[in-house]
Amino acid sequence: LDESWIDETLKPYIDKANEDCDWNLQWDKTEKAQYTEYETEQYYKWHIDQLAKPYSEKFGKDYQGKIRKLSVTISLSHPEEYEGGHFQWIEPVGIFDKLKSTGTQTIDVDQYIQTAPFSAKEKGSFIIFPSFVHHQVAPVTKGTRVSLVSWYHGNPYV
Repeated sequence: LDESWIDETLKPYIDKANEDCDWNLQWDKTEKAQYTEYETEQYYKWHIDQLAKPYSEKFGKDYQGKIRKLSVTISLSHPEEYEGGHFQWIEPVGIFDKLKSTGTQTIDVDQYIQTAPFSAKEKGSFIIFPSFVHHQVAPVTKGTRVSLVSWYHGNPYV
């Protein structure tokens, strides 16, 4: 299945978000999109999409030495087809101010959790974000949430 039309359709939006948000992340490779379905009580816990090290040859020569820079999730469901399943992320501003240089400390991140607006659930809407951002899909409470997820790779940060 040739998915290049997806890349061609999304590229201008990804470039615009990258520029408008002042991320200015270099990217030059697109990972194959992943189709996902979350049914009632399913979710995806907190994570980041970026690995600690660049991809090795086992991920394919096109990705060797690259890292995920940008992530995209596209809604394929109508909002009335499911409840819950909100996309959430942790806004890092302020969290690091609370870190101590010594000792163990627990930080309550609840006040930094952001939830995508209801409009982001509209079929065809998409969310673009840097791959190093902590994010999750909250539990679906009714119905099925369907989405397409893709990642955009570039050279490691200098």
